[in-house]
Amino acid sequence: MKIRFFSTLLVTIPFLTLCPSFAQKNAKSKHPKNVILLIGDGMGAAQIYAGLTANKGSLNLE
Repeated sequence: MKIRFFSTLLVTIPFLTLCPSFAQKNAKSKHPKNVILLIGDGMGAAQIYAGLTANKGSLNLE
């Protein structure tokens, strides 16, 4: 039983670690065609708190 488990493990670990690296080499990186910038004019503390509440505490404000 142990030999079968370890032989299966020995085969699957290299397979799982090498397959994602081959997939990334063949994929082309595409740049976005358009970027939409939203300017929150008039966003007060209440609006920011509402956004934080809706997104469970995570906002991308810079």
